[in-house]
Amino acid sequence: MPQIISIHSFRHGTGKSTFTTNLAVTLGQQGYRVGLVDTDIQGRSRLSPRSHHSSLDLDCGENRPLLQDYFLSQVSLSELVCDRSELLNPTLSDSSGYLGIIHHHFNLVHPLPPELRDVQQIHQILWDITTHLQLDYLLIDLYPGLSEETLPLIALCDIFLVLLCIDYPEFQGTAVTLDVAQRLEIPHIHLLLNQVPKTLNTPLLKQQVELTYNIPILGVLPWAEPMQTIREKEIFSLSFPNHTYSQVIQDIARHLRQFSSANTLKNKQNSSSDSGISIFELIELSPVKRQLITIMIRYTSMTWEELVNVTEQEPQKLHILLQELLEQGFIETHNINQETYYKPRLIRSKPLFKTSLFDLDNL
Repeated sequence: MPQIISIHSFRHGTGKSTFTTNLAVTLGQQGYRVGLVDTDIQGRSRLSPRSHHSSLDLDCGENRPLLQDYFLSQVSLSELVCDRSELLNPTLSDSSGYLGIIHHHFNLVHPLPPELRDVQQIHQILWDITTHLQLDYLLIDLYPGLSEETLPLIALCDIFLVLLCIDYPEFQGTAVTLDVAQRLEIPHIHLLLNQVPKTLNTPLLKQQVELTYNIPILGVLPWAEPMQTIREKEIFSLSFPNHTYSQVIQDIARHLRQFSSANTLKNKQNSSSDSGISIFELIELSPVKRQLITIMIRYTSMTWEELVNVTEQEPQKLHILLQELLEQGFIETHNINQETYYKPRLIRSKPLFKTSLFDLDNL
C-alpha cells in the first residue's frame, strides 16, 4: 500500500521544503516511486518552478496546472503531474525510481472554496494520484502553521514528520501541532531536528527533546555549510551525497520502510479521540464552524470580544455558533478574573513543556 507522508513545521524558515525535496529525491534514488505535493507557497521546495526563490530551473513550464484544476476536471492526471525522474540518476537512464511533482494552491488571503477543503474530496484526489502513478510514497510539503486547509492533509497521512529548528524553535506551536496530530490518531508521528550545530551534544539534545514532547525523533539534521553556497540548479543530496546531512536523510528514508500504511479513510472515520469526539466530525463541520475552531487553535483561548474582532461575525450569529459548538463538545469555556475564555478541546489544558526547554550551554 502507498504511504502518505505529510511534512510540517509551525513557522517558515525551518528548512522543511529543502528537507522534503531531498527526501523525495533520496527515496526515488532507492528505487521507489515518489510523488511530491507542494503546498508551501512562500517556502517552495527546490523542485517548484512556480517559486520566485526556486533554486532549480525545471522543464515543467511556468504555468503548470494545480491540484484544484484536476478536481474541477480541467486537466487530466497526466497533465497535472510533472515527471522529474531524470533527476534521480543523472548517469543512468534505467533507474527504476520515479519522481512526480504536483502543485497545490494554498493562499491565506484567497482560500480554497469549501468543496476543495472537504476531507472526502481530498481523500479521493490523493487516492487517484497514488493509484494512477502507482506510487510507493506521496510526500506532502505542508504550509507552515495550522489552518482548516492543512488539517485534512494532516488527518489523511500515514506518517507525520514535524521539523523543529533549534536555532529559533517554536516550542508552543510545535507542542500544539503534535497534540493535534495525536488526536487525529496519525499512525506514525515523528520529530526531526534541523540545522543542529556540530558543537552541540547531539545525543543529549535528542534525549531532552524526546522527553519534553514524548515523541520519537526520526533524525537529527546537522547545519550544512555547503548549503549556503549551493548553486542555483543544485539539489544538495545529489551534489553532496557523502555529507552528513545527506546521509541522515538516507537513514530516514530507510527507516520509512518499517512503517506500514494503516491510515485508511474507513479506519479514520470509525476512530475517535480520547474525549469521545471523532476528529473527522471536526473536519467535516461547516466551514464557518471549522474556521472558528482553527482560529482558537492558533490563539489557544479567546474572549468573546477577541472572537468578534478576529472573525468579523455578527455577534448574534457568533453567539449561536459558539453555543452549538459547546453543545457538540468541540469547544469549552473557562473563567479567568471573571472573564470567559473559549478554547478548543483539541488543545491540552496544561503546557507540554517547561518555559526553558533546552539548556544549550550544557549541550
